[in-house]
Amino acid sequence: MQDADPAPDRLTPRDDTGAPPDAGRPDANTGDLGPPPTDGDGDGVPDDVDNCPAGANPDQRDADADRIGDVCDPCPFGGDPTDADDDGVRRCENDCDDSDPSVSPGSVERCNLRDDDCNGTADDPFEASLGAGCVVGLGACERFGVMVCSADGLVALCDAVAAPATPETCNAVDDDCDGSTDEGVDGCCEAGATQACGSAIGVCRPGLQRCEADRRWSACDATPPGDEVCNALDDDCDGVVDEGTLNACGACGALSPDLCDGLDNDCDGVIDPGYDVDDPCSVGIGACRRAGFIVCTPAGGSACSANEALPADEICNRLDDDCDGETDEGLLDIGPCTVGVGACRSEGRSSCAAGESFCAAVPGEPGVETCNGLDDDCDGEADEGFGLGEPCEVGQSLCRNTGVVVCDAEGAARCSAEPLPPQPEICNGLDDDCDLEPDDDADCTDYLLAHCRAWLVWADRDLVGEVSDTWDACPAQTEDEDGDVRCVATAPLAAGATAGFWDIHPTGIVNFDDRLGVRFSCADPDGSPDVAAWMQSRCALFLGWADEGRGAANNSASWGPCPQASGGDLGAQRCISSAGDGRFHAMLLGGTVDENDDFGIAFVCRDADAPRRAASVQGAVAYWLAFDKDGTPIRDASASWDACPGQGVDNTTDERCAGTGGDGLFHGFRGRNGASSSWSFGIGVSPR
Repeated sequence: MQDADPAPDRLTPRDDTGAPPDAGRPDANTGDLGPPPTDGDGDGVPDDVDNCPAGANPDQRDADADRIGDVCDPCPFGGDPTDADDDGVRRCENDCDDSDPSVSPGSVERCNLRDDDCNGTADDPFEASLGAGCVVGLGACERFGVMVCSADGLVALCDAVAAPATPETCNAVDDDCDGSTDEGVDGCCEAGATQACGSAIGVCRPGLQRCEADRRWSACDATPPGDEVCNALDDDCDGVVDEGTLNACGACGALSPDLCDGLDNDCDGVIDPGYDVDDPCSVGIGACRRAGFIVCTPAGGSACSANEALPADEICNRLDDDCDGETDEGLLDIGPCTVGVGACRSEGRSSCAAGESFCAAVPGEPGVETCNGLDDDCDGEADEGFGLGEPCEVGQSLCRNTGVVVCDAEGAARCSAEPLPPQPEICNGLDDDCDLEPDDDADCTDYLLAHCRAWLVWADRDLVGEVSDTWDACPAQTEDEDGDVRCVATAPLAAGATAGFWDIHPTGIVNFDDRLGVRFSCADPDGSPDVAAWMQSRCALFLGWADEGRGAANNSASWGPCPQASGGDLGAQRCISSAGDGRFHAMLLGGTVDENDDFGIAFVCRDADAPRRAASVQGAVAYWLAFDKDGTPIRDASASWDACPGQGVDNTTDERCAGTGGDGLFHGFRGRNGASSSWSFGIGVSPR
């Protein structure tokens, strides 16, 4: 463009319909050339020029400029009118799968990993619960799982199956899985507990019972009741002392032969006659024999004070252990015997010789302990050191699952659980395929098109700073109240569109006091806000300009670190980045825009912790920078440039355009000469 007066030019107003101002008015100088033209729908527009003669539309509105009026057009905003699956919804009406009549807007969303209602999200009523951990069963029946889709797709349910219940036993476990522990088990108690027992009447004294490790009560250690004797005590603990023992002598019991008790029981003046009290005595034979002396018994008789020992099994020791009058009888072949423990245990026969016993067996050699339920190292314990029954985890990320440590068939310990199966990666910020990098192989094209916008801004007379957060509300293509400012942004593509372009029309001569800028923003408050925030902060649009042919060539990274956004000599390169903050960033041009200027655009995503995710998003869509020399509008939301002329010269409209290549490098084009304001800049987007 050649230098001209820097004062801003003004564009001639355009009719939004594209029709000439005098379209449809009769020529006053033609005269009466015959009968008036036919107007079948009565809308004031003759049938021979009416874009919808079958329906009244005096405004002749044609939103998609296909020469079919919106009143008659089955797809008034463009797109494919096909209804291949005969479900009553056309492709231009957002039927996202025209081969399946069960998929269309208004269909019921099922839990089946498909977008049945064409709202852009699969399984959205169920996504909050899918993959979440869940529990089924109580007590010993409890099992863990995750929420998955049901077979009919109507609900999300837990994939775990509760273990079968078993009869309740005294073990502090809810064996029958009814929410209660050890209920109904007779005599079961809490280990370590105590309870009082016995009586405190007469000579009886209460004691305690203790709950043993087997959760059963021990025997009572109280003093039990005895036979009532004449001793001024309640020996039988019935609350009455010496009942039935008083005799005529005023002592206990009836008159009877003298008792051995140190008393003259029969009141004859002789104490304990015939009982030989204090004489030596013995009881038992063999190893059971014990010596003592004659004493009175509590019953009034006499007996040896010694207590015969209990007989024991006969052992090889030259003694009469079983107190039967014979020594070491029957021990020449005592019987089976064992030596060693665990895997070392060996069996033999035990014999006695010269009062010494021995087992004719040799224990085995200890081995290495393996996880097999046996005591391989012969230390009295089986499978020690393997942590059997302890909680364990397998898998990573969303595939993680829990179980307990068990033995495997090879004698090693393993976790009883298996990792959950990985799922195909989708654009949701989660690690669906469990490789520890979310969205690394996901197709994020639809998400970027639906939730992210690329903005292009132009301002005259240095009205915009390098960084400004006041431009979140864009003044669009009309001139703002304070100066010449233009701004436009990409929007979601219409159904069936392969690309979309939106343009702005600068005023005046675009030169060194003008600014060009970009903004990249993403928002998804009701869906996946974390995914939108990641894309906005990790991805940036770069816009470049250079005077006198100094721009970077296609597929160049030379403008990646921008040389500078403002200042410097005329002819210097300029470059600006959206910087990942969701705000506008602008660069000051270094000269007048004309045919020796280069324009460039790049889309770059970087994340050192998730490089494959960044590469996947970077290559998901193409963002386009466009230039139109003769002022023909690009037309908002137009797909007419999906075949971009690039750096070549368009024969009819002198258009230029370049799109990002998914490689993070600059792609550019050369400007066109022209010293007027009847031209435009454009920003576009298309799936890759």
